[in-house]
Amino acid sequence: RILSWIRSLIAAKNSKNQLPTTTDMAAGDANKHRSGFSLKYMERPASENYPIYHAHECKVRKHLTPEMYEKMYKRITPNGVTVDKCIQPSVDNTGKIVGLVAGDEESYTTFHEIFDAIIDDYHSGFTAKDSHPAPDLDDTKIVGGKIDDKYIKSCRIRTGRSIRGLCLPPSISRAE
Repeated sequence: RILSWIRSLIAAKNSKNQLPTTTDMAAGDANKHRSGFSLKYMERPASENYPIYHAHECKVRKHLTPEMYEKMYKRITPNGVTVDKCIQPSVDNTGKIVGLVAGDEESYTTFHEIFDAIIDDYHSGFTAKDSHPAPDLDDTKIVGGKIDDKYIKSCRIRTGRSIRGLCLPPSISRAE
């Protein structure tokens, strides 16, 4: 089956009818093409695509119900991210992981049912309605500025990249 599909792709590429690119497609089709799923993806019912968890110990398994999955199944973010893209780590890994990734910033609102439930669980009651206190970056309030070495073993600085309008690493394209 796969071999015949590959042959049809090669034949289409070599014929006058080149394979469509995202610029050739309508906006809706471009999102479907970009996110890497079949153009017939949405024709299948959600029940046929619901993940099967056996020995999985992830938080997605704990919170994702067939009803919740069905509600989110046909939603797509403006960048073409689907709920399946976000929950794929929970399918691929059986260990004690969260199992949920955001494909872009809109993933948090588009699929809020699963993101809110897992963030609340992971942060032990820190809900979507809670907020962090405003940071106090007034350096004049630092007294002494020396920290005793017995309290510090090492220091690590982490950075991340988030640019509005581009996908996050789980869904980013090579061009982005």
